[in-house]
Amino acid sequence: MERYPFAVRDQAYCVWGHDLSQRNGAFLRSIDPKFFQYLAELHLPQLESENTQRAAVALRAGYHHSLETLFSLLGALAQAPICAFAWIPKCSNRELRDLVDDISSARPVLTQVGRQPLTWVTLANIVHRHVWTDENGATAKRFGQLWGRLATEFLDEYHIDEYNSIKHGFRISAGGFAVRVGSEHSYGVPPPESEMQSLGGTPHGMGFFKAESFPELGDACRHHLWIRDAHLNWRAEGMVQAIQLISISINNVLGALRILNGTQPSTVRFERPEDPSAYEAPWQWPVGLKRGSFAFVIDPAEIKCVTRASLVSELEGRSSGAA
Repeated sequence: MERYPFAVRDQAYCVWGHDLSQRNGAFLRSIDPKFFQYLAELHLPQLESENTQRAAVALRAGYHHSLETLFSLLGALAQAPICAFAWIPKCSNRELRDLVDDISSARPVLTQVGRQPLTWVTLANIVHRHVWTDENGATAKRFGQLWGRLATEFLDEYHIDEYNSIKHGFRISAGGFAVRVGSEHSYGVPPPESEMQSLGGTPHGMGFFKAESFPELGDACRHHLWIRDAHLNWRAEGMVQAIQLISISINNVLGALRILNGTQPSTVRFERPEDPSAYEAPWQWPVGLKRGSFAFVIDPAEIKCVTRASLVSELEGRSSGAA
């Protein structure tokens, strides 16, 4: 019987089994690193068709999903490389984001060799230590910087809400937004069209609802909320390029995990973009305003804060015809 202790962020676990290494190897071989690239190639031609917004949403969903996959594998590499198949099911979305934040901030992480600070460049050096050894870690540094930039988006509150809105109930509106401003000559009368100034926009993006509490009312009233209209602008072409980079990254992290699991390095294929500028390409597309939020102002002083129990009593006391 084998045992393997590991941490998911700061929570300790111990997995038991008779064939941990074999099962981990089978798990790593079962992951298709080209899946997300396939999605990108499938939807890219549709951006020029009547399905352009559907394709853009599919690409954005694939981007978020691929980010989650990449950082799950990097988290397993950091904390349980010999039992990634056990680490990933035990890591919740909240714990994964907290771990990604730890690494982005170089806070100590509980690893198989004690608690130590990790960075994305540190992990990229571990992943790529068997390849391109004649260039002083230049490729690893580029991947590390890429993962750091992707981590910033993975942790962004708007990005999290956008992904949840896609996954849960598909509560989104497809398409980008633009803002145009001008000075009124008379109160309530719009200025002439020729005087309006555009602050930029993009054909691709997403609108979604974002639940907000009233922090001025304190923790006792956190169950009272209002809904903000939130919007993000992005370019679907940039999503294609980002997914391609993430797919390459997933391939390389899987390769490193397989080597740590006993596979000969010479049999593992690692990939990288031929042009170093490709690491920055997804963010070079012009989008104008990247985010926006529109809502009527609600004065917290107008909110009558009652307890959850009072709300339950109110609901239970209603007649069957109430809605």
